[in-house]
Amino acid sequence: MIRSSSGTYLNRDRRDSNHWVLTRRFFLADDYSIATYNSSSIIRYARLIHLHVELQPSRDGLIYPPYLWIEYAEKNNSQNDIVNTKLSVSYETDPTRHNREWVLMAYLIATLCLKFVALVHTILQLILQETFFIDWERPHVVEDSQTNHPISKDVSKDRIELPVVVWRTYLVANEWAELRCVRATCLGLQLLLVLMLLEAFNFMRFSIIQPGFGIGSPSAESTILSRFAVVVLFYLLVGFLQWVVQLVVVERMIQDPFHNFIDLCSIANISVLALTHPLHGHYIHGRSVHGRADTGMAEMNEFLQKERDPFHNFIDLCSIANISVLALTHPLHGHYIHGRSVHGRADTGMVEMNEFLQKERDDLCGFRGLEPTSHLQTFTVCLPTAFRTRYDEIMNSANNAMTQTRLTGLDQTTAKMAATVRAHEQMNIFLREMIDHSTTDVDYVIRDPSEVGFSRCFLYGREWAHFSFETTLFCVTYLLLNSLTLAAAIVFCVSGIIRALTSLLCTNHLVKSSLVDHRFLI
Repeated sequence: MIRSSSGTYLNRDRRDSNHWVLTRRFFLADDYSIATYNSSSIIRYARLIHLHVELQPSRDGLIYPPYLWIEYAEKNNSQNDIVNTKLSVSYETDPTRHNREWVLMAYLIATLCLKFVALVHTILQLILQETFFIDWERPHVVEDSQTNHPISKDVSKDRIELPVVVWRTYLVANEWAELRCVRATCLGLQLLLVLMLLEAFNFMRFSIIQPGFGIGSPSAESTILSRFAVVVLFYLLVGFLQWVVQLVVVERMIQDPFHNFIDLCSIANISVLALTHPLHGHYIHGRSVHGRADTGMAEMNEFLQKERDPFHNFIDLCSIANISVLALTHPLHGHYIHGRSVHGRADTGMVEMNEFLQKERDDLCGFRGLEPTSHLQTFTVCLPTAFRTRYDEIMNSANNAMTQTRLTGLDQTTAKMAATVRAHEQMNIFLREMIDHSTTDVDYVIRDPSEVGFSRCFLYGREWAHFSFETTLFCVTYLLLNSLTLAAAIVFCVSGIIRALTSLLCTNHLVKSSLVDHRFLI
């Protein structure tokens, strides 16, 4: 009924609602304001009344101000005529605001990308950590029986100092490299159990959308959100059960990898220093209580037999081999395995080795720990800047020697091995002096650490980064491909590739940081 200056009725066009002129007043019938040119009477009435209600898209439960749309008609006023009026109500809402599954998929894909970035960061920390194996073995002094000259009054002239054998260092280094990719959960078993529960036992039926508590029919409808909830629930549940079984049953009753590694360091008379940061890391004290670790064939077979329990046996091997391990995961942070022998040497025979072990059982010798009265062999270390300065000087000396070799034209392989041997000897002496408190500017104090804190040097100690990435990848691939079997295959292949690359890169960096020959790392 509202007319513009040009004579156009603005509110008659439903399609152009932007030009409507709204008013707060309306009427149902009018037989007074209409002018007529004859004696007949005309009445204007509301032929159609429509109430429009629109929901707000951004705020649940709220509406825009409703408006009343009235269509008027005119008719001759007669007392016998019946006027019909139609009343209707309409509700308007945006259906896309309730269909937000694409938002969930976008968040899941973004989460997968961020989890991959976090996994790469975790792997880089493992790769770039610096590890060094400290050999506590002392050179053997034997009588020189091949000399033809008369026995000298100076006893030292008739003796030969045999160099320390390096097999124990290589053995501990190989065990350390193998433990890099040991995990707390088994991916193959994880995927097999998830597929068995969701496919064979048909627990995917719980993703069906329907009211009530029934399990529904296979033809019922499910949504992305409901399928994601079921899949992630069972995947996390199976992973949690695996972790509990590994922690409570396997490590307590079958094998304890971390404590076995500590025992291996003690057997090998080798300590481990692993720096996860430039001035922080872990130390495993593997110094043997027998003083030496070089033994015969029978003892070596016993060591290899115990490798089935990798972590604990590795620490035992370090102690018996009189070798410690230093692994730097960061320039000033890492881990240390104390493998120094309490007997001062590790090169011995079978009979003497058995005597050493018997003394340990009878408490007739010192303990394997870093302190004489302690059994604790693993530590987390925070190092001073002076340590890092000296450490970098020794490492750079080997690199500078290689550069000078290329300039002089000498044989690179021979020069590289000679420079590596010199740097390894200097590093071993420096770390031994530091642990023995012989260096004043690189001294240390001992606090109560976690005995298995050095597991942070391996994938075992960073299980959540891998497990959460695999969970997200499994859910995303299943929701995109709608196939649990194909999703499991993709996760298994991707995880296998990541594990192989991690093992390769960690081994390559271990060779550089520990100054061991790569040809002896399996």
